Amino acid sequence: MSKAISVALVGADTPASQAVLDVLGEMPLALTALYPLSDDEDASSVELRNQTLPMIDVATFDWTRADAVLFVGSPDLATQYAQIAAEAGAAVIDLTGETES
Repeated sequence: MSKAISVALVGADTPASQAVLDVLGEMPLALTALYPLSDDEDASSVELRNQTLPMIDVATFDWTRADAVLFVGSPDLATQYAQIAAEAGAAVIDLTGETES
């Protein structure tokens, strides 16, 4: 049995994030938490495994809360926050291709 992990999804309000949410929802991955992050004030929520999760402002997120951080959609957010997430101890996966993670 695999260890449960917490995942932050940066760019959770982008079209690309829906594909990631679909995959996460279908995987037998044990999640302790999913943190949907965005820099868009108008972004409201995402759904995962029949749960509605409120969007969190990426600028105020505590990176130590996530075991893994997935960057999707916005290369600018990956450039700005990937190193910070890594320094906080999170495994960083940049699906934007903007950083060398």
